[in-house]
Amino acid sequence: MSSRPEDVILHTQADAGSFIVDGARQRWIMDLGPDDYDLPGYFDHGTDHHRSGPRWRYYRTQAAGHNTLVIDGRNQIPTARAPIIGNCVDGHRKWAVFDLSAAYGKPAGSIRRGAALVGRQVLIQDEVGLEIAGTIVWSVHTSAEPVSVARSAARFRMGDDRFVVRILEPEGARFQLGFPPEPRSFPVADVRQLHGLSVLAGDAIRISELPRRADDKGERAAGALIRRLQIVWPRGTRRLSVLFQPDYDDDDTAPLVIPLNEWLARRPVRLAPYPRSEYRTHGDRDAEGVPPVDAGLLASLPAEMDARAGISL
Repeated sequence: MSSRPEDVILHTQADAGSFIVDGARQRWIMDLGPDDYDLPGYFDHGTDHHRSGPRWRYYRTQAAGHNTLVIDGRNQIPTARAPIIGNCVDGHRKWAVFDLSAAYGKPAGSIRRGAALVGRQVLIQDEVGLEIAGTIVWSVHTSAEPVSVARSAARFRMGDDRFVVRILEPEGARFQLGFPPEPRSFPVADVRQLHGLSVLAGDAIRISELPRRADDKGERAAGALIRRLQIVWPRGTRRLSVLFQPDYDDDDTAPLVIPLNEWLARRPVRLAPYPRSEYRTHGDRDAEGVPPVDAGLLASLPAEMDARAGISL
């Protein structure tokens, strides 16, 4: 590996705090991976190596294209460090806490993400300090088929496998399910820079971002449609706790929501009963006893939500 900084960060994406979730047979929460290397300026990070280059206009490189937070519609600082400030392994309980503050240009300790593996369940807990204001958007990406999205619970399936995502805190937070922005195409100024394409000099050509689809059998972006599950933090919220349950078997236990400071004090993340009413709503039910997916939720995100989730360069 080259020691030159420009080589080290060549493939960097704005993905601090991003994660994936696997079950026994399926990948439920996914990373979209890189985009087409022939996109103009794809490896141009900008003169400050932060977020001024054309690389950061592509969805798969942005914070919005990862399973992390977008604050006030701005991209992360891709070269920032996101150190682990605490971790523990205790039998079936494993956790780590990351300080994401520098990725958003904020003081140390002001934006933290905890990730805990409790048995087969994954808990992601984000906490922000009083100095963090504005709109915060939490999002993840999945190629699973939605079964239902109802307030604080979202259910998915792949074949016979099931997956549930639940908001544990705050009470007023709600899921929204939509699709990532449509791929865009860009003109290529110098066709000599293209890889593996026979194009005559002077020919006009445009390169498109990859489709918003999962990879399939080694073929890029040729599989199932990718959906984006997001939460716009209610105003004034300082903590968001979300539970992922792969291969869900209708177990009613869930981790108690405790502050990250208590995680760091080495207190274990415990399991405790959660009342079913937290995850059920009245109204029509499908064959599995859960509300059906609202067709409107499967459309692209409303313009105002798309703007909140987008990136300002």
